[in-house]
Amino acid sequence: MSTSQNVSDINPFKKQRSQGSREFEAWWRGLPRTGLIPEWRAFIPARAIRFLPKLILVEAPNPTHPRLYFRLAGEMLNENVQQNLAGTNWLDFLPPEQHTEALASARLICGHPCGIWQLNPVHYEGEYSQDVEATIFPLGPTADGIPLMLGSLEYLKGAEHKAAAPGKGMSAETSSTYEFIDIGAGVPSPRA
Repeated sequence: MSTSQNVSDINPFKKQRSQGSREFEAWWRGLPRTGLIPEWRAFIPARAIRFLPKLILVEAPNPTHPRLYFRLAGEMLNENVQQNLAGTNWLDFLPPEQHTEALASARLICGHPCGIWQLNPVHYEGEYSQDVEATIFPLGPTADGIPLMLGSLEYLKGAEHKAAAPGKGMSAETSSTYEFIDIGAGVPSPRA
């Protein structure tokens, strides 16, 4: 996702968020909090049963931690990739020239703070591709000081097939369509 563009600049036929995306947002907004962002302890997997197969829990980057590690990857993603992605770095699945933009977006989610909705073309080994709709919101930092991002993925049809990187299970492209979601601090400027 490019932080220098917004959805209307990229896609004049603006795609709409799915019902699943909106339901996840409503659930996230219902998490207990004292400010704009729920503490990480507010995420109790047993209270998110209907979302668990589609959830991702990702560490946000910081200057000493410029990575996007999955702490949790739902079974639907793991099945598509045919491996457990917990402990892997999302950047390993993106082309190197897209790492800076992905890290900038993650920093905005936790630092601004805001949510994000995006469509990512994803390509799996076995010659299968699809668009993945990601809806992601911040969670407060854990005991180690690393903020988290909690997201829900919806699996859509539509991506043109491209070969996945061998041995990785999948490869992805940055978002072709996205928009920031206001959680009380406004949305970042397109040039943020």
